Amino acid sequence: MQEKFAFNEVNDDVNALCWIPDSATEMIVATEDSLMICDTRISSWPVRNHIEEQKNNAIIGIKFDPYDKHRFAAFTQNMIKIYDLRIPKPQYILKYKE
Repeated sequence: MQEKFAFNEVNDDVNALCWIPDSATEMIVATEDSLMICDTRISSWPVRNHIEEQKNNAIIGIKFDPYDKHRFAAFTQNMIKIYDLRIPKPQYILKYKE
């Protein structure tokens, strides 16, 4: 089981968020430099889980797969990363090249 961010512990600007399917309390949140799971039931430290650190590629959107409740895509201006909630790293990375 992954640790989760406490909802009131996110101190950065949020670029995107999406509720996790089948969960009334958990969401994926993207800030300028992190992609993380937040749980609204948890209000104190230390309940944190970075899915991934983002460097110079701010996520601007998150979308869950309608056919798989564990899989979601997080996209930037020039990249799409496909994740599975059960795996801490992206499964696929699609980059746009000019």
